[in-house]
Amino acid sequence: MIGEGYAESVSFDQLPNGREDQLFIGDCVIGKARAVTFALVNSGDKDLKFRWNSGAPDREEFAFYPSVGHLKGG
Repeated sequence: MIGEGYAESVSFDQLPNGREDQLFIGDCVIGKARAVTFALVNSGDKDLKFRWNSGAPDREEFAFYPSVGHLKGG
């Protein structure tokens, strides 16, 4: 038997509400900020750069902080 597999080297960790594969923000009220914290993990052996594209730069309704950064391998 021969097989081939693939595993992502970058994954999400510590997602709210014990979720493993969905970022659930919950109910939001207009005019009030709502923050959700999670971790981005690099399990690969190479350093990676990330950049979140949250839409047009003049729209601040939805943003990631930090929006650009580097993840060290491992």
